[in-house]
Amino acid sequence: MTLDTDVLILGGGCAGLSLAVALAQHAPRLRVTTLEKRTGYTRDRTWCFWSTTDHPFKAGITREWHSWRVQADGEEARQSSRTLCYQHLPADNFYALAQDRMTRAGQPLVLGAQAGAIRADGSTMVTETDRGAVRSRWVFDARTAEPDSTRPALLQRFLGWHVRTLQPCFDPACMDLMDFQTSTEPGRTVFFYVLPFSAHEALVEITYLDRPDLLPEPAEQRLLQRMQQMCGEGGYEVVYRECGALPMRMEQSPAHGPAIPIGTRGGRVKPSSGYAFQRIQRQSRVLAQALAAGRPLPRRAEPAYYRWLDGVFLAALQRHPERAPHYFLRLFQRGRPEALVPFLSETASLPDILATMLALPKLDFAQAALLPARPSEREHA
Repeated sequence: MTLDTDVLILGGGCAGLSLAVALAQHAPRLRVTTLEKRTGYTRDRTWCFWSTTDHPFKAGITREWHSWRVQADGEEARQSSRTLCYQHLPADNFYALAQDRMTRAGQPLVLGAQAGAIRADGSTMVTETDRGAVRSRWVFDARTAEPDSTRPALLQRFLGWHVRTLQPCFDPACMDLMDFQTSTEPGRTVFFYVLPFSAHEALVEITYLDRPDLLPEPAEQRLLQRMQQMCGEGGYEVVYRECGALPMRMEQSPAHGPAIPIGTRGGRVKPSSGYAFQRIQRQSRVLAQALAAGRPLPRRAEPAYYRWLDGVFLAALQRHPERAPHYFLRLFQRGRPEALVPFLSETASLPDILATMLALPKLDFAQAALLPARPSEREHA
């Protein structure tokens, strides 16, 4: 039976385009087609991540920081590294680079295309689309997943403004990874995240780690107050806005049905932090290499013990959400950047993982690892 393409990718967001680019690099003989429901690309988000894993989108990075700090309760933990950095990649740069590489590889990207049911027909996958049925050997599904009916341990919400100021307000040499603020009620943790592009320009973001039963606080008002404190009334303009909400929960191992789930659908969002970009790049690379070599497709791209660590950290935050500032401050006060950054990025050696874990409050995390949640905690889970 004639195939329309070897690989069909459903969804042309970060995960879908990353896999297409990885296939162009590692499996250039495969025919790859990507379907995307939107009709064009804009800067709809930014991705930020630590520089611990190689990826093919380095040309799109607009800023790097080799110094960062965490602030809480009047204390500050500041770290620097010559070899490690935190990187900023705007979505429009990512989309442009991905489309250029796909075009050069002869990979079709079909915009404005809707995909429906997927079924197996022997060794062939048949995907119904608004352009007709597409036959392929493999289907990878990167479309937005259906909402999970289970309640997350915590909900991470954020609102960010890319601002330009009249007066110099920022230190471009150091980013604020977490600047914790006084919480308005139990079960809520609030911090500001500031990426300074210059003395006059930055991404200023407020982030909430909330119990899922709490009503949202007016984030815009607190962000406005923060900007007035830094820049004065009317001393800035907002040139770009972004917002989102991420459920922080331990996902089940994604099942490989007719279509193989990737990206958010495939559990690529890190449960304890919400970071996904570098995890998507790792998954894309290992899948492309497996297809090129004719090996079985792996279900996960990271060692299993990282999943256990995520579960312990989430359990500790769920038990004591008010202690989150203390946990992160301790982590950055006591952890060496060369061990801590790979730990956060899931690329650390076992000795560095152990050293980083020992920097955390031992009793809280031992309880999270060994004891089940109390009934009052399960009500909020």
